[in-house]
Amino acid sequence: DHTIDFSKISQDQHPRLMMHAGSFGKLKEKLAVSSTFALLHDRLIEALEKEMKSGNVLKYEFDASGRRLLQVSRRALYRITHSAYAYKMTSDRKYLSYVEDQLNAVCGFPNWNEVHYLDVAEMALGVSVAYDWLYDELAPEVKAKAEKALYEYALRTAIDGKYNHNFYEMTNNWNQVCNAGLVAGALALYEKYPKEAQILISKAVESNKGPMELMYSPDGNYVEGYNYWGYGTTFQVILLKMLEQNFGTDFGLSEIPGFMRTGDFMLFMEGIDGSFNHSD
Repeated sequence: DHTIDFSKISQDQHPRLMMHAGSFGKLKEKLAVSSTFALLHDRLIEALEKEMKSGNVLKYEFDASGRRLLQVSRRALYRITHSAYAYKMTSDRKYLSYVEDQLNAVCGFPNWNEVHYLDVAEMALGVSVAYDWLYDELAPEVKAKAEKALYEYALRTAIDGKYNHNFYEMTNNWNQVCNAGLVAGALALYEKYPKEAQILISKAVESNKGPMELMYSPDGNYVEGYNYWGYGTTFQVILLKMLEQNFGTDFGLSEIPGFMRTGDFMLFMEGIDGSFNHSD
């Protein structure tokens, strides 16, 4: 049943993307008792500190093909989500300042390159997470800039009909990544743009079912190989988590044959000498 009850979205409460009001408190408790989680946390902070010391500024630069901004979007997603997490876990304001610097940079771009929509999707996920998780902490001018960019560069471009966004019909990682990024933006800005948000969330649920059936059924094997499994499935899990958190259901998407078995796929793709069929 794909009937969506939008009244379930709590319009006066953030965060609503994968985390909720008590999530970071629970993670802090886990940090004190789980050596495995503590190791993951420390490694993440170390990686972030290294990135911060690099001094590299995010710029509106295309790759050698002249078509893709994806490497910038991916760097932004990495920096923004890691530093948002770091600030929520440590309260160290240098991480908040770093998040705001990254948001100011990417939300000041002329666009997020909607002609290659993966670029928009990854950027939208990063900006949405920071906007949502740090809803009460971001400087008002940074928050306003993020709202404007998310709407103009992501939500609006997905529904204005100017470009043929065929990721809705694609049966590969594009469907998963683009839907996840747009649903993140739609949920983050729901109270400001409910009409657009409802359109995008409805289209995501409707368009994701067929591709998932082709990509994972019947046994969890992934059509694009090992590398894209990691990419597409990560965004798929993020999409399902956001739906489940805000609507109490993922509308049966996780029950599609093969999906809950797909972790086994990676076991069969790994050997003592590396991986088999890395991508495509």
